[in-house]
Amino acid sequence: MPGVATRLLLQSYAIAGEPAAGLALADEALGMGHGAELWEAEIRRLRATFLAALGAPADEVTAELERALPVHIGGSRESGIHSPPLSTYSAQGGLPQDPGHAA
Repeated sequence: MPGVATRLLLQSYAIAGEPAAGLALADEALGMGHGAELWEAEIRRLRATFLAALGAPADEVTAELERALPVHIGGSRESGIHSPPLSTYSAQGGLPQDPGHAA
């Protein structure tokens, strides 16, 4: 399934309250490789939402969100660019602001 369609379907599962179906699709999308790279951060964020809705342990949900951060912030696990752990952002009151974007 193309990336945009997958992302829209995942969001639909989240809105409809279908975490089991959403989690299955998120896992499938992450296994697609190159087809999911553009949407990986969003897929992982939604996957964490589905895990939480299904009662997964908080550390598992947090770990999934941490896997999304390097992708979302512009880093890449493959390039060796890494972001600070999610707990750093939580302690600082959220994600850092874009320097070119007024708060």
